[in-house]
Amino acid sequence: MITVKTRPFVCWIVFIAALAGLLFGFDISVIAGAMEFIQEDFHATDQILEFPLLRE
Repeated sequence: MITVKTRPFVCWIVFIAALAGLLFGFDISVIAGAMEFIQEDFHATDQILEFPLLRE
């Protein structure tokens, strides 16, 4: 059973985990949206476009 003392800590951990997931999804969407423009501007091949996604 969760005591009153640990409840704020658990809520804080859940909030941090949710925020991390949100930021990760936002990062992926920004990179995916930029790929088309990167390919057009730099005439990049598929292998070159895969490189920025490897860091994820």
